[in-house]
Amino acid sequence: MRIITRYVLREFALYFFMALAATTSLLVLRRIFLLTKEFVRKDVSLWYMAELVGYVLPGILVLAIPIALLVGMLMALGQLGFTGEITAMRASGIGAHQLILPVAMVGAAFMVMDYFLIDYAVPWGNNKHLGLRSDIARQNPAMILEEGTIMRSLETAGIVWFYERTDPVSGRLVNVRVWDDFRDGHPRFSLASEGTVGLHEGRGALTLLNGVSYERESDQLTTVVRNRFAREIIYIPLEEEVDRSKYTFKHYRAMSQKKLNDEMSGLRVRLSTETSGIMRANMERSYRRAAVEWHKKFTIPFACLAFTLVGVPMGVITRRSGFMVGLVYGLPLIIVYYTVLRVGETVGAQGSMPAWLGAWLPNFLVLIIAGALTRQMLRR
Repeated sequence: MRIITRYVLREFALYFFMALAATTSLLVLRRIFLLTKEFVRKDVSLWYMAELVGYVLPGILVLAIPIALLVGMLMALGQLGFTGEITAMRASGIGAHQLILPVAMVGAAFMVMDYFLIDYAVPWGNNKHLGLRSDIARQNPAMILEEGTIMRSLETAGIVWFYERTDPVSGRLVNVRVWDDFRDGHPRFSLASEGTVGLHEGRGALTLLNGVSYERESDQLTTVVRNRFAREIIYIPLEEEVDRSKYTFKHYRAMSQKKLNDEMSGLRVRLSTETSGIMRANMERSYRRAAVEWHKKFTIPFACLAFTLVGVPMGVITRRSGFMVGLVYGLPLIIVYYTVLRVGETVGAQGSMPAWLGAWLPNFLVLIIAGALTRQMLRR
């Protein structure tokens, strides 16, 4: 039996790391896609994007490990069943149910690792991530474009500007108006039919196309010079380096279990003395959100154990190849799990059900499925 166990676990390890790499890559690519738009707008060094992705990697691994455990187990056992090795084990007097205990021990080990990730690495990464995002948000505000709004983010540099809309085909700014050099006593007003914001010769530039500018001639107060232009460039100050600040965020997902305990204790004390109905309602809502995050410190790691328990009977019962099992059976269960988790998290925070039940609901569902499939496997 030990030989069989080692053989199965060796096969499982191969598929597990394949599934972990694929899942992590997909989640990282999704994060990069979401960040790309902001970084293109702000012209910030891509090193900061890599740093942000590094900070969210612990949170990605927390979600990817349970998924990889389920998919890896289904692929390994499904492949063994497809090639007839499960049948050979049964013919030798070894029941597939005897794999449950060693596989559960593997799931328990990953559960412990996932807990330390979610309680230590994830809060650290979230704090660093939120801090850097806040620093970047203050960086190069001219690159944040707002249609139909007078933008004063460059007012300290003597530039105020406006554009009506963005052309959906060309992506250019339409009907651009710029007031610049007004701080030195020689203001100029430019009106262009189109414009773009980007880099020119390594410098930030607002490029105006097909327009006219008005400015005072020398020191004459009453003389205004009108100049037509096909293309004019107004340089705007952009900095590639982000000024780093130290932040302490009171975000429940950026707190460890100990800090959440302290936060919830403080909220309970304040609730016992608060008389205002509105304030009590706000504090109760905050307490429920904190309670949901506290329980998620345990429910998400527990998914490692739950998914391995459901993976054994599901992989044994099926008769498809390993890759097909992971896609056809594993993916729907994963989608259902995280959908139920999100719904339970929401209703738990709203008070429609206890916070602990909302957080643990998907695990209860997976354990019920695991029990039903195990019973069917044993009947065979």
